[in-house]
Amino acid sequence: MENPFTLTFGVLPEQFISREGIADRIVADFSAGRNNDHIYIFTGVRGAGKTVMLNYLKREFEKLDDWIVINVNPELDILEGIASKLYEKGVARKSFLKKAFSFSFHGISFSIEGDVPVKNVETLLEKMLVFVKEHGQKVLVTIDEISNSKNIKVFSHTFKNLVIDGYPIYLLATGLNENVNNLQNENTLTFIYRAPKIEIKGLNLYAISRSYQTTLGLSETAANRCAALTEGYASAYQILGSILYRSGKKDIDDEVLSEFDQILEEINYGKMWSDLSRGDRQFLYGFSGQKANRAQSIIEHSSIGAKSYSKYRERLLKRGIVTSDAYGYLSLTLPRLFFFIQRMKTFEQL
Repeated sequence: MENPFTLTFGVLPEQFISREGIADRIVADFSAGRNNDHIYIFTGVRGAGKTVMLNYLKREFEKLDDWIVINVNPELDILEGIASKLYEKGVARKSFLKKAFSFSFHGISFSIEGDVPVKNVETLLEKMLVFVKEHGQKVLVTIDEISNSKNIKVFSHTFKNLVIDGYPIYLLATGLNENVNNLQNENTLTFIYRAPKIEIKGLNLYAISRSYQTTLGLSETAANRCAALTEGYASAYQILGSILYRSGKKDIDDEVLSEFDQILEEINYGKMWSDLSRGDRQFLYGFSGQKANRAQSIIEHSSIGAKSYSKYRERLLKRGIVTSDAYGYLSLTLPRLFFFIQRMKTFEQL
């Protein structure tokens, strides 16, 4: 039997705890036309399960006969990517092979019947969507990891206009908290600003425990202990499950914990840390008492000063790295993150 857990980013693993409430809501809203903006954006920290959720929904929509699902690369021209994939899927192909005038990009030449030449990909896409609409179909575009890039900005403006004009095009996208916040702060992208956001939070601990019991043969007590260690973090659930499966161990020990910390750092925390500013890091160095700390304690144990506390607090809250569960307190949101921060602090002092 192959390892039912995976460490590969975004892959839908065999052991997958679904978030059916979110999935059912989105399928129902898009199918019934209840979401006037035709868009949902999944946000969350790195490793929260945004891409897995996106791929799960992609498969769900592909099962429906009246949906055409297209995944595009945000690093390339998104409009051209959509038009090209619609053509490759056979959408409106017959209509685009009649002799009249031509339009081409990326080696694909379209001969389109009509009185007015197609001069850009936006017009071409509109013509394709007219055909899609006439045949009672809808187009779902999926984009993983949106950011404040030129391609996203251009696509956002066009997508907004297509929705306003009544074309059957919908969007599911993922983005890190900070990247979505940067997009929302663009004055010209109010469409993105008001788009419904769904933050992908922790998995249910009971569901994680049951998964470890049935898949790995752990006792209820050991499975509960393992679930608690993951703190519901989707990536941690996969990492710990993979370690236990490969080792054949039925509980956490020092060797398992060491490997768990190492893989968390390699896959998630290392990249997260490199994306932080020096001030963000100094703020996090102020956590001196495990996960939860008083504001005054953070100030005393870091070098940011009281005047800068609020600024860095808000930055890290928006990133989803810390949370404010009680007045005057901050807590780290991710498993074993405190120990990672303390290691980074030690290395910096060497």
